[in-house]
Amino acid sequence: MYWLRYLCLLMVFSVIYAQSNKKCIRCPRMYRPVCAIEACNKRTFNSKCTMQRFNCVKNRKFKVQSQGLCDGDEAYVD
Repeated sequence: MYWLRYLCLLMVFSVIYAQSNKKCIRCPRMYRPVCAIEACNKRTFNSKCTMQRFNCVKNRKFKVQSQGLCDGDEAYVD
């Protein structure tokens, strides 16, 4: 039973360590807007790279839906 506690602690610390080592990419300054969607939320990003960085930093899951701005939206600037 003691080894089970040790195993649980080891798993918790490994998850914390993995999250602290997470490196989000830096994006070049370019403007190629994409309309991205996550569940029912749409959002315009300056580029696909900017969307990927946003997902990494904010722990989100946006995916490109189309090229260009979303209807009635402004681009997210990092």
